[in-house]
Amino acid sequence: MIALHRRHTVVSLAAALAGMMVAASCFVSIDESKIVEGQLPTVDAAAQDADGATGPDADASVDQAVDANPEADAPVDGFADRTDALEASWPDAPTEGGDLDASDAEPSDADWVDAPLVECHTDFDCLPVGCTARTCDNKVCKTAGPIHEDVATFELPAPLACSQGYNRGCVVAARNYLIALTASGVVAFNTRNPLAVRQESIPDIGVSGYSHLVRSGERVWAVKDSDSSTPVAWLDIPLDGVSPFAAPAKADLLIQSISGRFAAPNDALLLYLVDSVPNGFFARYVPGSPTILTTFPANGAGEHEVVGTSGTRALLHARIEISGSPSTFQHRFSLQTDITSSSSANSGPYDETTLNNFHPTYGFFNQSRKGSIAWIIARHDGSGWSEVRAYWLLTSTSQQIESSYYTIETFTTQPSSKPEGPLAFINDDTIAAAVISGGASPSRSLDVVQKVGADQPKLLKRIPISATSPSTLSVAGDNGYAYVVTGTTVRIFAPACAP
Repeated sequence: MIALHRRHTVVSLAAALAGMMVAASCFVSIDESKIVEGQLPTVDAAAQDADGATGPDADASVDQAVDANPEADAPVDGFADRTDALEASWPDAPTEGGDLDASDAEPSDADWVDAPLVECHTDFDCLPVGCTARTCDNKVCKTAGPIHEDVATFELPAPLACSQGYNRGCVVAARNYLIALTASGVVAFNTRNPLAVRQESIPDIGVSGYSHLVRSGERVWAVKDSDSSTPVAWLDIPLDGVSPFAAPAKADLLIQSISGRFAAPNDALLLYLVDSVPNGFFARYVPGSPTILTTFPANGAGEHEVVGTSGTRALLHARIEISGSPSTFQHRFSLQTDITSSSSANSGPYDETTLNNFHPTYGFFNQSRKGSIAWIIARHDGSGWSEVRAYWLLTSTSQQIESSYYTIETFTTQPSSKPEGPLAFINDDTIAAAVISGGASPSRSLDVVQKVGADQPKLLKRIPISATSPSTLSVAGDNGYAYVVTGTTVRIFAPACAP
């Protein structure tokens, strides 16, 4: 938190607050031209995001704004997403002399406007400014050099409890927190300063059987595999980004055979099951409601796999096998509306005919908090892997399914393993996906892909990552950061920063 020097006058205090408003900005959308030119544009202080989330350059004391969109998974009284105000901006580059000198001299009012005084106890208190790191020196935050795109590494206490699949995961990012479900329990790390990551203290919720994590607004849900019931636990994220976590709560939900677990509006949990017919059913749970859940049928649906939610809608999927020698595969989607009401209806099938695949892969899906659903999938042409595509199937909570994709990788030399991997939204319009890059020398990379408005998706940059097959990695993202987990090692990436 930012603390003001007590010896200053009211005039200085006002100037300091103005300085803080200029300093608190975030990078959420990446302008490819700025990567090439190595420039950071000026951010309009009046257009700052009011999200209480702390990005690479925002302090946790930023005012919190109300997200009144009932379609989003954020609560009515939650935080606005970081792209609301800065749709195409990077954070301000620090100005020369912007940090305070460590001397005991009294700073002038002009010093306060350039950079507010931040009292600190450890480096954790000193948030980055744009792509510039800061450290704590004599209780004052001072500039400590640039932050690069491969920011830092830290260790989990144990490996993740599950591998990331096409619709499941055991690690999620929620603003300036990374929450992981490990073999030794649920752990949380505060990354408000990614160079001084702090593990938070969370009371043990028990680890037996928990195998899914879901972020829904400002809440993270842990869900066990179903037996005669479905046990769940939930953890509320501290809204100021620094307060201690409250103890997790638990419930034993009387619903069986769950096959899907997703975010629902107002921090709720959406559960999906399929009976033997098959017919799909949805159920919603919020803390304090009855644990005997009411289920609602997916009326008219011919697809029975849920791959994401978009407000009060669910995106259903089916892989279609086309006879031949060898067999080929296509993918069919549909939208189910009003999924937790008796008036639920289906949009009818949408066949993705542009993708005729000789491999039965599902690819990987992920969703943003504002209703976008992205899909990473590799194409096999019968003789080998030919390309990797990034699709945006939905771009809002009201838009219909569309075939909007970009081929992010093509192969002239065959990769050593399946070239697709998991992805995560690092903000509303940008994803980071673990793939194998194409060309004559395939290698593992984190591809950063963006879709803005009606434009087709585009590849912004590739960041080299480990030599591990991308399908064995887990990826999480939020607030401009991407997290790649291999074993117990977490690597933090800031794609808006230079290599």
